[in-house]
Amino acid sequence: MKKIKTLFFLFFLSGIVLILYKKYYQSNAQFTIENILKEAGFDAKKCTISELTDGISHAQLFLVKNNQASFVVRLLAQDSYENNAREIECIEIASKAGYGPKIHFQDKNKRFVIIEYIESQNIIPDLQTSGKLISYLATLIKKIHTGPKFPTVETTCEQVGKFLKNDSKDQGIPNDVIETLLTIKNKICVLFANDPLVPSHRDVHLKNVLCKDEIFYAIDYETANQDTCFVDLAVSTQGFGLTNDEENKFLSIYFGRTRTDFDQAKLYLMKQIILIYWIVELIKLLPNKRISIDLPFNDWEKLLPANPQDINLRDPKHIIGMIAQCLKTIIENYNSETFKQAYEKVYV
Repeated sequence: MKKIKTLFFLFFLSGIVLILYKKYYQSNAQFTIENILKEAGFDAKKCTISELTDGISHAQLFLVKNNQASFVVRLLAQDSYENNAREIECIEIASKAGYGPKIHFQDKNKRFVIIEYIESQNIIPDLQTSGKLISYLATLIKKIHTGPKFPTVETTCEQVGKFLKNDSKDQGIPNDVIETLLTIKNKICVLFANDPLVPSHRDVHLKNVLCKDEIFYAIDYETANQDTCFVDLAVSTQGFGLTNDEENKFLSIYFGRTRTDFDQAKLYLMKQIILIYWIVELIKLLPNKRISIDLPFNDWEKLLPANPQDINLRDPKHIIGMIAQCLKTIIENYNSETFKQAYEKVYV
């Protein structure tokens, strides 16, 4: 688990921009930032415009500055009007609840939104050294989970189950691996079936958290939904590269009590579901969204560079290597004594 955590932590740190949907916006000559600013009532000639690329959002982002203020134009990256409208609603909910940026303007056709620019202070290393990082992160997650509801779509377990049942066989994953993953998914997700659904960001990592005046704000609500609290707990502990000791402290602060073995076991089990979810997302980066390579499955992992910092998620071979690493980790974990003990603690 440590190796896969390191790989994804480096991925979050790398600032690679995912360009799954950007071609649409770049090819639409009429849909320019200048036209957007005009529609929103701004004089583009009096603004400076620069693209923000230090992130891993599917959306295209632009920083716009004038004499009065700085703000961000976010070109929405969803595949339909309804999904764009849903994302804007989630941004509005976060804004009103005080843990997300404010909305200045939203397009009636739901193509873009203009939001507050929060100039993040680069104090994460200082917070980590002082021990405050864990507290601030747990406080942010708690704010989200106790805030207003997000529009509900599929939970993470439902999304993963749908992928394994309907889509995975057409995307190049060996059938025996799919069957194993489905067994793991079913065994774990039933343990979370009765969890209350809470407002969940589902993508809390270093690039999606801004820090201003020692307060954390979350951005990027493409995947926000109602879900078990353990989805955000699993994603954030991975996305911030927390150690086991830091995880224990994080859980204690989040729950407002000393963390229990039951808490730790549920977190561990949900991490396996998140690994499957990441496989789904990685496949979306591949040409034709399919694993196409003339190599035996057991050799896929060899496609990764020796140095994790050299991973390039624009290289299909590296993506397939990461998928293989995830698959191997999930299956190894499933066959481990740690998994057995975690499962027995929760299955009561």
